[in-house]
Amino acid sequence: QRLEMKLLSRLSLLIYTKQLDEAATLLHQSKKEIDEKNIEGFIPLIFLSELCLALLQKDFQEIEVRMEETKKNLVNYPYLRENANFSIVKGIYFLLKNNESKAEEYFDEGFQLLREAKFIPGMLININMILFYLDEFGMNGRLQTYYQELKKKYIQEYKLNELHSKIELQLKYHLK
Repeated sequence: QRLEMKLLSRLSLLIYTKQLDEAATLLHQSKKEIDEKNIEGFIPLIFLSELCLALLQKDFQEIEVRMEETKKNLVNYPYLRENANFSIVKGIYFLLKNNESKAEEYFDEGFQLLREAKFIPGMLININMILFYLDEFGMNGRLQTYYQELKKKYIQEYKLNELHSKIELQLKYHLK
């Protein structure tokens, strides 16, 4: 868990706080360490992180390269969660291209895979990711309302507000 936090979680935090230079540096370091230590389970996640960074930078050429590379890579790692995340990221790419209907198709596909995997944290992570990119791309419409409502539903269903203080205490303890 600590290795995942060091190599991947910090990377997500940098991406979603728009610290892009730091994210690119950590991405390079994380990728190198994952390769050197051959941490197979992290390989698909590092490819997805590269893709998320490229989406945030709105670098279409880099996005295309990363999409193809991720697609090829996931053949070797047929995990439901990672394929679900890739579908969501493809949807975000179509948001960037202003094709909401195609984006929704990929979002639906991704959430269906997450339901099959019974991975509730992944549902929330991807809802938040979609909301982040909708905001980043200036798309304040029907999709944003839908995913905000879906997030509220999960927060209530899983009593996440009640867990907030417990989680905060655990994080503070483990991050010392």
